[in-house]
Amino acid sequence: MNFMYNFIRFSCGVILIILMIIISLYWNPYSSNYIISEVNIENLEVQKFVTEKKVFHYLDSTVFQRSLHMDSICLNDIEFSLDQNDYIHKSQVSSDFFGNVEIDITVRKPVARFIDSMSIGFYIDSCGDIMSLSNDYTSRVILISG
Repeated sequence: MNFMYNFIRFSCGVILIILMIIISLYWNPYSSNYIISEVNIENLEVQKFVTEKKVFHYLDSTVFQRSLHMDSICLNDIEFSLDQNDYIHKSQVSSDFFGNVEIDITVRKPVARFIDSMSIGFYIDSCGDIMSLSNDYTSRVILISG
């Protein structure tokens, strides 16, 4: 009798463990869609070239779609796409287990604006790289013409 009771207990335990493994392999409530939970933009109070709204718009128009499943999107592609923007110096994109995406953006800081005789202009940032002019924001920097 005692042997039969222990055998039934052991069998129930093995069945429960197998069921838990099967459920954990095929059902994950957290692997649904990406949710951008946080966009951190450095120097936001100094410049308005990049805003959170512009980041969302830029991502929606390039590589990122909010309806994509977590397994089908590459965070490196998002970083690469953001780094192609003229006003972004460096971006870091990370996600957690729950599907929340955090984007840290370091914005370029213009130090001078150049305008030639044909009114074609550009900015030079603190690293010496060229930045295009923005239709939304004009930075208050030294103006150089010629």
